[in-house]
Amino acid sequence: MVVNACFIVGAEGETRASLDRLASFIEKSDFGEVQLTLQTPFPGTKLFDRLEKEGRLLTNRDWSHYTLFDVTFQPDILSVSELERGFRDVLSHVFSSEAAVRRKELRRQIWRRRRCLDPPC
Repeated sequence: MVVNACFIVGAEGETRASLDRLASFIEKSDFGEVQLTLQTPFPGTKLFDRLEKEGRLLTNRDWSHYTLFDVTFQPDILSVSELERGFRDVLSHVFSSEAAVRRKELRRQIWRRRRCLDPPC
């Protein structure tokens, strides 16, 4: 079975150290696929309502920024630029050439084993 691991970056309490730990955890884990997105407070959600009430929505970020890859709110610990930079760094680490090759080989091994379960092998 290939595991597709999905992570949301930027929740309350996020720090540079937690981003580094996430990148390290993903690197050490046998995930065949990885998905990383930023926490995004979509209109109509409790998160949006709370951040709006707290005055933490970025007024210079219109609907075109609600992509799951753009920061649209003021984080509680990091600055906006620190979260943006940290997210890019995690993406660069997790999707480096070496990491992509490792995940591709893992998927190949899993599919080989699966084929051997179906006779003849």
